[in-house]
Amino acid sequence: MIERIAAVSSTAISIIALAGVALSLLIQRKQTRISQVQASRTMRLELVKPALDDPELLAAWGYREGTPAAEARLRAYTNLVFAYLLTAFDLGTITEPELRSEMTQKFESDNIRDFWKNSRQAYLEPSFQSRERLFARIVDDAYRAALSEQIIRTDREKADKEAKTAHGNPDEVR
Repeated sequence: MIERIAAVSSTAISIIALAGVALSLLIQRKQTRISQVQASRTMRLELVKPALDDPELLAAWGYREGTPAAEARLRAYTNLVFAYLLTAFDLGTITEPELRSEMTQKFESDNIRDFWKNSRQAYLEPSFQSRERLFARIVDDAYRAALSEQIIRTDREKADKEAKTAHGNPDEVR
């Protein structure tokens, strides 16, 4: 009887130890991925920094030659901001509600909406990891909501302008 209890206890301890090893391998795998992502994004930042000072170098990143320097720098910097937000969301330092709130605010800017319009397809590619796909969906939802709000605001402004014109008050129309 004692031998049987000892065998069961030994088996249970072995199973727990094996589960611990498996869990530690999973954690190590995740830490390795985080380190790889961080190294890749740090390298990207180091490569983009000189181009922010010398916009001619942005052609190496696919920006059209002849793009005004200020516009090219803004687009490159915006790209870095989105890369930061993606990394922070992927690592869990920005929660889903925080990301939604951040994107609602960011999409008030024409520049940010234009950036997402031109690069959203790359973020929505199915090859991304699940957190990256979720990031892209959250950002795209905020983008579509901002476009809807912009259309409503434009329609409202147009109706107000037409109403002022119809009431013989053209001086108030801008």
